[in-house]
Amino acid sequence: MGALNGELERFVGEVFVPGQPVAGAERRADMCVHHLRGSLLTDVKRKTATGMGRVLGVSAQSLNHLVTDSPWRWEPVQNRIAARAQRLLRPAVWAIDDTTFLKDGHDSVGVARQHSGRVGGQANCQAAVSVTACGRTGVVPLAWRLFMPESWNPELSGERRGPARVPDDVRHRPKWQLALDALDELAEQKLTPPPVVADEDYGRAGEFRDGLAGRGLGFVVQVNHDISLLPWRREPDTAWAREGKHLPATGIAAGATKTPVSWHTDDGERVAHFSLLRVREAGRPVRQRASAAKTCLPDRWLLIQWDTKKPDEPAHVWLAHLPGVARPTITRLVRLAKARWAIETSYRELKNTLGIDHFEGRTWPGWHRHVTLVTAALLFLTEYRARTLKNAAPA
Repeated sequence: MGALNGELERFVGEVFVPGQPVAGAERRADMCVHHLRGSLLTDVKRKTATGMGRVLGVSAQSLNHLVTDSPWRWEPVQNRIAARAQRLLRPAVWAIDDTTFLKDGHDSVGVARQHSGRVGGQANCQAAVSVTACGRTGVVPLAWRLFMPESWNPELSGERRGPARVPDDVRHRPKWQLALDALDELAEQKLTPPPVVADEDYGRAGEFRDGLAGRGLGFVVQVNHDISLLPWRREPDTAWAREGKHLPATGIAAGATKTPVSWHTDDGERVAHFSLLRVREAGRPVRQRASAAKTCLPDRWLLIQWDTKKPDEPAHVWLAHLPGVARPTITRLVRLAKARWAIETSYRELKNTLGIDHFEGRTWPGWHRHVTLVTAALLFLTEYRARTLKNAAPA
């Protein structure tokens, strides 16, 4: 990697300071190169400005200034990262998920006691939502959204928002809404999305599923086992006309054909039995939204993975919607659903290798500049692998 300094400088020039130089751009580009080199090449335990600066022989104050106080805007850089990653990866899916950054104090922007998958329970942490491109040659986040708990709303936390430089219009929004916001931003860049995949934390929100379908996006999202459904048939004029007997996923799928399907994991090929049925969503909130909009109940595909030890019980349940596809194959839906796990590779590398959670993250601008810099380092590493590795592992 030490021989890649020239390539790293070109990468920074294209991603961070493209076009005509502006005041301070040359100095900023140099510091971006140092920051990315620190993320990629140093083996310090914590990749803070102090740790990286000591190894690189660069002023820690200058590295810290690049993140906390430098006036560069992170949004255009994130847009260029997203466009470049999309071209490189040609992703099979965009995966929506969130990750947490554990914190000791209470001043870091957005920090609160909330659920952290990293510890398997409540912890003092920041949480961030990402939309990540998952392709055969790598996994790179295209967009980030910092989750702001309700405790950070102005009426509850005005004394913390000022020092953290939180914009006035930033308030608590559900994570599924942050994900839709990020998708809207990517749509403004004219990026063509593949199917969207998400776990149950997102998929169980009917508004999230409606939001994806309303944007014309295909999706395969995990849902609760007891989601209320109706067997598919042509819908009457109104959403309320068929009260019928609503059934959970397991009830709908009772007696359905079970098909063995294989998919790829980091540990090799896996096989399980799946069922695929056409259904309509029928829960009360779904019917209320459909009735208000004067539309039919949503037409979906129900995908069930059966437990290998208890064959009559579902291990996982997904709802799928692929516009323009009359009948998707069960193999395709399984592989789309399972492709979501590639996002864990991205999070693991961002944290364990590149140090995305090593930054204190006290301010809104500082947090966004830091995750932008580290995501850029991951993109550079992914481009390097794509050029040099002949047998890239599939997502």
